[in-house]
Amino acid sequence: MAVQGFKTVVEYVEESEFGTFPTDPAMQWIGLVDIVKPVIKPKTETKRYLAANASTNRLEKLMNVKVGEEIGLELEYYPQSLPGFLQYFIGSATGLADDLASVSVGIIHKGSGEYMTLSGLVGEEVTLEIPEDGVVKVSARLVGADATDPSTSDYIGLGSHAAEDSTEPLTWEDVSNVQMNYGAGFVSVEDYVSSIEIRVRNELKVIKDIGDTKASRIVAIKPVSREVTLGLEMNYDDLDMLLKVRSLTELGFKFTIGGKTFTLSGVKFPELPTEFSPDDLVGDKITSLPVTGLTIA
Repeated sequence: MAVQGFKTVVEYVEESEFGTFPTDPAMQWIGLVDIVKPVIKPKTETKRYLAANASTNRLEKLMNVKVGEEIGLELEYYPQSLPGFLQYFIGSATGLADDLASVSVGIIHKGSGEYMTLSGLVGEEVTLEIPEDGVVKVSARLVGADATDPSTSDYIGLGSHAAEDSTEPLTWEDVSNVQMNYGAGFVSVEDYVSSIEIRVRNELKVIKDIGDTKASRIVAIKPVSREVTLGLEMNYDDLDMLLKVRSLTELGFKFTIGGKTFTLSGVKFPELPTEFSPDDLVGDKITSLPVTGLTIA
């Protein structure tokens, strides 16, 4: 019988020890998850060799060898509050921090009654999209260290599964106080910023121990660099922004959503796409170079 996706449950818990699924965990709700994709696959090498004298079919003499395992998770969800799960990509609930906490994720298929877990997951990339007249969406990818095979045994022990949050997801209409600082203080730009996108990319390095018992042999995953970029859909009020772009002027940008104010500093735009048409407004999407700061308050 086919496995039905809607019968899937996904939940998470922050780890106290990297790569170890917590004992008796209190699992947490991520948000309105639309897609979850566990990545569990062997790393392989194919080696050809010279066959023995009596062998035939010599062209096919090869061996496919498992040399490791790749663990990860990809998901898309509609947040009901922020920062929430986003903090595992930026470092903290109040903004950027150098250390990234690891999480374990539990996946349940209610149809087959099977449970599986992924552990040692560290945030690699996340995109927060706030589209015009739309629902806020988060797309995320994490790198992990271990995974269990599907089992009929529940993983929570004496712990608890996440409780469902039935509140509506955040939308474009929840955004307010959209402001830009051109150098003389913040001013409102609500009338011509139509959508907002924040993207975070962490470059991660894995540390392995050949004697470790985890499937990947990974004992730590550490960030070594990070890029945070800001994307804005804008209808230009005037062409003054072109002067800021040409001089690579450092700007500030902030907005409030769901009671939280996101403030980005050190924002520089490398280009200002401009197209003049008799049938449209003058505007386009502009994407910043990596910013130098992000706080949430």
